[in-house]
Parts: sequence; C-alpha cells; structure tokens
Amino acid sequence: MKKSQIIFAMVFCSTIHSISQVGIGTNNPQATLEVAGTVRITNLSVGDTNEITLAGQTTTRTLNKTALGANLIITDNSLNTAPVSGTVGDFNLGPLQGGTIQNLDLGLAPGAYNSRATFIRVYGYMLGTNISGITDGVDGRHVALYFSETSGISILEDSLLAQPKNRIKTAATSQLSISGEGFIDLVYDADAGPDGLGRWIVIKFRG
Repeated sequence: MKKSQIIFAMVFCSTIHSISQVGIGTNNPQATLEVAGTVRITNLSVGDTNEITLAGQTTTRTLNKTALGANLIITDNSLNTAPVSGTVGDFNLGPLQGGTIQNLDLGLAPGAYNSRATFIRVYGYMLGTNISGITDGVDGRHVALYFSETSGISILEDSLLAQPKNRIKTAATSQLSISGEGFIDLVYDADAGPDGLGRWIVIKFRG
C-alpha cells in the first residue's frame, strides 16, 4: 500500500509541474490557477506585521498584491487610517549644526519619533546651517517646520548635494533664508522633479 501511495504522489506531483494553467470550474483558464466560483480559505495564520499584504483584483479579475496608500497604516494586524496629526514633534538640530546637511532625517519614517507629527519644532542649533534635502518623504506627506533659534537657516533649491528624492523645491532662485525664528511648510509630491523621482514642495514660508 505504501509503495502505491508513493508512486501516486510522484505521478501527481509530476503532473502538476507539467501543467502551466489549471482551471477549476472553467475549461479555459487564463492564469496559473483560475477559479470560476467562490473560494474559501480556513485556518489562515497571521504572522508578523511586516508579513501582512492586502490582496486586490485587477481589471482582468486577477488576484494580486495591493499597495497601501500613504494614508493607511497597519498596526498590530489592524488596518487604520493614518492620523492627520498625532503629536507636535521636536527635533534637536544641535549635533548637526553648521555647514550643509545633505539629507536631513527628521524622524518621519513609519514608527519613528516624528512619524505622526505634522508640526515639528527645530531647535538646538547655534550656527548658520543649510538644508539641501529631507529624508522619508511619501506622497502627500505634509510637515511644517518651526525654526526656533536666532541663528540662520537656509533651505536650498533642488540642490545636487541631496539625493534626488530628498530634494526641496522652494520656488526661489537658489534658496530660502530664515534669519531668526521662522517656519517653512512643505508637502511631498512623489512625481515632482525633472526626473520624476519626487520632491518636497514649499507651500508656505516665513523667514
């Protein structure tokens, strides 16, 4: 009996590998597996948050992975709308003061300390500083930076010093300069820039 079971399993597996498309309820499958009818899945285990993937249907009725938009987040296996603003953020620029900061990490990445902040107070710097880029921009991300010290801050226009996706469009000839307290309001456009790689766009400025 065991021998016949092994032979059957080998034949079944070899048959499956030789079939390029399988149809259930249809004689003309248009994908590797096409089911004409309902599908039931039981005992589906849930792994870590990083393993969660949504599934959606294309116009050709093909099941595929669906990317989350910037306004949706997955937390503890639950899908939620990202909050407009959960906190007022802070960022100490002091350790990075002076010269040019090429790709400033404000802690905007998912799970980082300013990931839910749309208003961030920047403090701690005592020397004039240039900022040529800001990391972790996602389409539609809005952030207002309030520079609270008396030293000058300059935001460089589409500077080659930063990675293309981190650069800032200021609508100025070369830079925006903040002398003393001031703020800059930005939104991220994932398609902006001559290369289409995305840019931070300045929508309001007071120096």
